[in-house]
Amino acid sequence: MEQLHMLDLSPVQRPIFAEAQSIDDRFVAFDRQNPHIYRNLVALTWRMYRAGRRKVGIAALFERLRWEYDETTSGDHYRLNNDYRSRYVRLIQQREPMLASMFNTSELRSA
Repeated sequence: MEQLHMLDLSPVQRPIFAEAQSIDDRFVAFDRQNPHIYRNLVALTWRMYRAGRRKVGIAALFERLRWEYDETTSGDHYRLNNDYRSRYVRLIQQREPMLASMFNTSELRSA
């Protein structure tokens, strides 16, 4: 089985949040503490692009990262929150213009 040597499988840090914080606030805190998640998502997206794919689902990328983390870590605190998927798509689209069209987006329903 192919190993993704390019992935940074550092432990995911789960910040402690105040209950009133929005998804956006929680995402910003999580992303700051886990910059390797963004880097891995971008690396996987580029890999798909170079393979000829012009669309990819963020859910597939998240599940790939979960698979890789599950092989190298244990414990509940290593999970990726699905609430952050749409935020990562928008962040990739903002920071990586060449990859912006790889994802379809819809209007955010919560902040």
